[in-house]
Amino acid sequence: PFDDDHLIPAFGFGDVYTTDKSCFPFYPDRPCQGLQEVVDRYREIAPGIDLSGPTSFAPIIDKAIEIVREARSYHILLIIADGQVTNESETI
Repeated sequence: PFDDDHLIPAFGFGDVYTTDKSCFPFYPDRPCQGLQEVVDRYREIAPGIDLSGPTSFAPIIDKAIEIVREARSYHILLIIADGQVTNESETI
């Protein structure tokens, strides 16, 4: 199987605290255990998140690169966003 441990590092970004500078983990001390936990946690935290611009994918891409380098394994990066990226040059 492609994913035998079912651990999914999940992060949010683009809120009033992280803005376009960083991202935050869905759980502070562990990855999510399976896709259903990602969805459940998203539904739990999303109502309390205040989105803010500008939007940059760079922090989440950088975090994904860091995870891949540490794990030395393949990962899939899925970005779900609510609108326009305002700083495209940092994500290219």
